Amino acid sequence: RLPALARLGLSLTPVTTGDDMVPVHTDLRGADLRGAGLSEATIGPETEVDDRSLFGPTSSSRPSEIVKDGNAAVYRQLKLAFQDSGDYMRAGDFFLREMQHRRREQIARRSWRRWSLPYLISLSFDILSGYGERPSRVLLWGAVLVFIFMGIHSSLGIWTDGPDGPMRVTDLGHALYFSVVTFTTLGYGDYRPSPGWGQFFSSAEALLGVVLMSLFLVCTVRKFSR
Repeated sequence: RLPALARLGLSLTPVTTGDDMVPVHTDLRGADLRGAGLSEATIGPETEVDDRSLFGPTSSSRPSEIVKDGNAAVYRQLKLAFQDSGDYMRAGDFFLREMQHRRREQIARRSWRRWSLPYLISLSFDILSGYGERPSRVLLWGAVLVFIFMGIHSSLGIWTDGPDGPMRVTDLGHALYFSVVTFTTLGYGDYRPSPGWGQFFSSAEALLGVVLMSLFLVCTVRKFSR
């Protein structure tokens, strides 16, 4: 186990040599520092990391090690360093890692019980949107829900006005159309859900659609307004 990143000469803030401040350049691209004690590390804008750089506890780390290794603070330093240098994409990646590690810390410190409401809210926000850093996840979940409800609407049937009065439709094409219209809350009115369970699932889909579309807009604006 590495005692601390700073003790290995990997402090990335300027160091003093005489009257001059000399920036220390450290290349951590592809470095595997999982399990390293990072609580004394200082990360500056001269850091070079990439998607292969690994930080955090090992899979065998005990809860006490998760709390003590200080990686959440290091992720925050990396996030701020890349923000200062204008690399907002990497800053967002380390913000995501910071939030994921803080969630694990809350469990390790027993501040949260596993499957408690705060834990479930944090986990759901991570799964749905990567704490606001992954708008594509929101789109993916939206598409999954549209197809799930398509199957439900097809099995229950939807209703439309035919030449001889109301008629029940069960084919997947019309069910997909109705699911998209319901999810996006357009509500053209040309198709209607079946009474009872059909109305219940349509209302649930519309509610989930509002939530996910709002979340997608928030994530997108957040990323492109930096």
